[in-house]
Formats: sequence, C-alpha cells, structure tokens
Amino acid sequence: MPGSFLNFVDYHQPKFYHFSEDSLQLVHWASENISLDLPLKCLDLCAGCGVIGLELMLKSTNFQMDFCEIQTPFYDDFEKNFKQLFPHGHPGRGIFFKEDFNILSTRLDLFQTYDYIFCNPPYFSPRKGRLSSCPQKRICRFFSEENWAQLFVSFTRLLKPKGKAYFLARENDFKDHSSVFFVAQLKGAVILCFDLNVLKIN
Repeated sequence: MPGSFLNFVDYHQPKFYHFSEDSLQLVHWASENISLDLPLKCLDLCAGCGVIGLELMLKSTNFQMDFCEIQTPFYDDFEKNFKQLFPHGHPGRGIFFKEDFNILSTRLDLFQTYDYIFCNPPYFSPRKGRLSSCPQKRICRFFSEENWAQLFVSFTRLLKPKGKAYFLARENDFKDHSSVFFVAQLKGAVILCFDLNVLKIN
C-alpha cells in the first residue's frame, strides 16, 4: 500500500481503490497555511478511507473532523486506519457519514456547520477517461459537470458564512466561477478554494 510521505503510514483501503499522493499534498499545504490549533469544525468530504482527515488530525487535537463517504466498503478500512493512528482515541474524532454529500448537505442540523471542508473528489471526466467495468472504481474516478455543480451547492450549504472549502481537481476548469480560486499547482492536479466571501474579478 502507498505510504504517507508525511507520517509513513500504510493505509488500509479497499482492493478496488488506491488513494493518490494528491491527498497528502493537500494535507501538507493545509498544515502549512491553516491554523489547526483553533476549535474548528472540519469535514473530509468524499473521504474514502479517511486519509486527508486523519492526517490533519495528527496535527492537532483542538478541532473536530467529520467524514463523509458514499461507498460503505471504505468504512471498515477507515476504522482500521483510525485505530492504527490513534490507538488511544482522538478527542477531535467526529461522525463518519455514510451517505451521498447531496443528501448530507440537505440536513438542517448541518446547515452552515463547517469552518473548513477538505475534499479530493473523483475529478476525471467520464467523457475523457476509460470507464472501468467495476462500478465502485467508476464512482471513485469519474465526476460529471453535474456532479461538480452539486458539490459546489453542498459547499454552500455546509460551510459557515466565512467558511472555505479546499478541493482537488485535475485542472483549473473553474476560472469563470466567481467563488473558485486557484491555490497551488501539484504534480498531477491543482488545489482550489471555494470561498463565497471573496468576489473574483475575471
């Protein structure tokens, strides 16, 4: 299994999935640019086996991290990873939501809940990539334009008024989106920020 270049952790994950180094690079960027010592409420969206959220939890015990992943096979691997990293528990562990982020974002009890959302969505277009015969692999890999639009709506509903979402994409295809901003270039992806509080002038 791939190891974390931050903590040299061998993560448990389903056989149909291998997390990318992009997730770890997002963690590295966030740990250097966001103060995690505050009592924040965060969400790892499209969490998979929890790599982004768990890596961030290694940085501080002061914030709470929730997780959301639609594919239930990831949950057992998440639990193994959590116990491996935090054998004595972690005060910041929140809830692992086993549901679609579209459904999660309609919950009234989660409206404007999160200071930060971190997300590594399946950012390949189904029009440009080879479709796998495995439905679970397809869910992990491909995102349509409609999926992106739904993700941004979910960000809007789940974030606090001054909250931000940092997410990964293959390329910056959102230059005309008034609330999406370029953050950093990675080897095979980009880090983007969704922020409703800043007006982008194109």
